[in-house]
Amino acid sequence: MDRNETIRIKKILSEMQKDIFAKTTPKVCVICKKEISSTCISHSIPKFILKNISSNGNLYTSNNFIDIPFIEKTKGIKKAGIFRRICRDCDNTIFKAYETPENYQKGIDNIMLYQIAIKILLNNIYTRETSVRLILDGIKTFTSNVIDRNLALRNVQSHINAEIMTIAEENKRLNMLLNSSPNATRYNIIFNEKLPYVVPYAIQDEIVLVSDMRGRAINNIFSTDIKTSMQSIKICIFPLEAETFIIVFRDKKSTKYNSFERQFSKLSLNDKLGIINYIVFLYSEKQFLSNKINDKIFESNIRKYSKTIQQKVCYNDEDPYSKEFRLEYKLDNFRQCENLLLEQYALS
Repeated sequence: MDRNETIRIKKILSEMQKDIFAKTTPKVCVICKKEISSTCISHSIPKFILKNISSNGNLYTSNNFIDIPFIEKTKGIKKAGIFRRICRDCDNTIFKAYETPENYQKGIDNIMLYQIAIKILLNNIYTRETSVRLILDGIKTFTSNVIDRNLALRNVQSHINAEIMTIAEENKRLNMLLNSSPNATRYNIIFNEKLPYVVPYAIQDEIVLVSDMRGRAINNIFSTDIKTSMQSIKICIFPLEAETFIIVFRDKKSTKYNSFERQFSKLSLNDKLGIINYIVFLYSEKQFLSNKINDKIFESNIRKYSKTIQQKVCYNDEDPYSKEFRLEYKLDNFRQCENLLLEQYALS
């Protein structure tokens, strides 16, 4: 594809994204149910955390490892992991405990975990809704006739149906959280550590693991059975001005992780950091990296593992949840991946 064609497609996608962003702006806040008088843009990762690792207001995206065509590799803080779902008043109050840097010195409490869980769900729902719209609008824009359009729709219909089902389930979980006590003990903390240095990336995401360190099944992410529940862990890596807080936790009801937790608890600190780092790059695209990091890291093994999970999910064979697949993604492979959470990669 020549340069002019690349620029043309980028412009089309940019306009599509602007249009979708406008269409997905809610008229009513999903938290307080009041009419939204002015647009509020929320950040999936607290803005003060992103500022700690940015240079000149910019950050690297995970696409530096994955190389998806037409997806940005650099983003400004103002556009990094943003979503629209709530009013400005709720954005300023409901996340206040975990978005106050001083609170981390006091220790992580139930209210902070509750607020993190709400933010993750809000962002997940928004991301899925905009993804579905982008797929449908993309098919409409880039297909030249009805036959091609219908064929493209058939190819993505199962994915869209799965996303719609997941959105409904996440909305249900969100409403249950909003109608419960913020101070309730509903989570198990798997890992909670303060590192005395600033790591080069930040993330706040919910991840559904396929297998544990021995390759034993945790979740069948390819199941289309509505009775099959997906259980997740939440991972937060928050670099502050002179230190980093890493929190991994799960819902108490997510008992599929019992075996993983036992394995994890026996590891050294460096190996625990290695596992967390490996999970982040194997499963998520929502991390933002400091643009002060050495660019050579984008040619490391992280690139290999970031690409592989995308290809497996998109191009799975007849039995993608086979023993071979689970073994390929057992977490014991973490030692083959550069661990950016170690002090040797810290920002100076």
